[in-house]
Amino acid sequence: MWVWHTETKSVRCVFPLLNLEVVHIDGQLKVLVDGAFKELKNHSNTPKNLGELLIYLDNWIEDHNLTASGIIGSECRSLLDEKLHWITDSFLISEQIQGESLVFVMQAGNTEEFLAGEAHSRSVSQTRFANAACSLLPHNGISWETARVKCLTNDGLPQILIDNHIVEEVNKVVTHGLEIRQRLDIDHLVVSVNFPVSINADLHNSWLSSVKTHFPQGFLMKSKNWDLISCTPERFISITDAKLKVQILAGTFQKGTDFDKSSLMDEHQAARNTLRSIVEGVVGKLELTADCNLVEFDKITHFHSAFEKPHQSDTSMLWTLAHLTPSPATGTQDSHTQIAIQQLEGRTRGYYGGCFFLRTPGFLESLVSIRSIFKTEKSEVAEMIVGAGLKKGSTLSSESAEIISKATSSAKLLGVRLGK
Repeated sequence: MWVWHTETKSVRCVFPLLNLEVVHIDGQLKVLVDGAFKELKNHSNTPKNLGELLIYLDNWIEDHNLTASGIIGSECRSLLDEKLHWITDSFLISEQIQGESLVFVMQAGNTEEFLAGEAHSRSVSQTRFANAACSLLPHNGISWETARVKCLTNDGLPQILIDNHIVEEVNKVVTHGLEIRQRLDIDHLVVSVNFPVSINADLHNSWLSSVKTHFPQGFLMKSKNWDLISCTPERFISITDAKLKVQILAGTFQKGTDFDKSSLMDEHQAARNTLRSIVEGVVGKLELTADCNLVEFDKITHFHSAFEKPHQSDTSMLWTLAHLTPSPATGTQDSHTQIAIQQLEGRTRGYYGGCFFLRTPGFLESLVSIRSIFKTEKSEVAEMIVGAGLKKGSTLSSESAEIISKATSSAKLLGVRLGK
């Protein structure tokens, strides 16, 4: 089952006709499939690699006039030519599937749309957890190293959300990230930290009944083995009316704080140029249609730009999207940098830094997969990955503060509580 929500389109599919997952485990791409073309595993025209599978699925959606939603992970582009291994017994690998192993996921079927206006109300469970989310910005001279942030639980007892151990982990990642950026002489390097979170049992039900959150972009997917909920501020690629549109957010500042506008605009334009070079290498020349507009997301404001170009109808939309991830807003496609990041973080990013997509006949919309909660079925604790972009002039204190602030803001918006 899945739910897709943006300002313009709110769609849900509770009983998919097709569930398909491609996971990267033990150096192999393993395919788990249930439903509509389970028989494809033994068919003579079975796709041999991931690229062929994306093209096949794209044509299948168009031919059957169905709606699909899913995930294209951050590793997808580098694995398009890899051989697929079709799994007959998903139980054998179900316990190995984690957020970092997701490469491509799709659920398709008959769907229903609901009013986008429902997004302005909020559920009781989300309101309770939103009230429990405290601001984590340093104050009164208290440093991050000694800060302990407390809120009251439902029984009135204090609950530690951010402790010294978490702060130390954030500082360690940022410190090593700054060293990598300087050593490799990279203008912009994104590092990420994994936060444990607790999810209210009623949260999934409230999402599936209707999207009752006040943020403009939301995504939920529930598989047999895991659940994923996201509120992401970033749209990425969309294709409609024979036009391909690319959007980017970069250059971020918090509401009520002083900032150097010219420096942030330079940062935004540098990220925009990187994105443009990547996309134009795949789809051709782009035209700038939005230049450094300001977009607010909760208490955070971003610089926003957009490009577009004509799109040929015979080009596979999913194949095109897979070639354009990860976005420069969440990472880099340079292999040396990717290896350094994986060594630092101890894992690949999987869904994080890739994108979520909605695919209907003649239409594609995608969101950068950040601000997300991933939970396996057998775990009581979920994970939330939060990142920050390191650039020239970045400091340990400022970037660590940004990561923890983002974690708190995302937890509030998603209706979850930081900590185990």
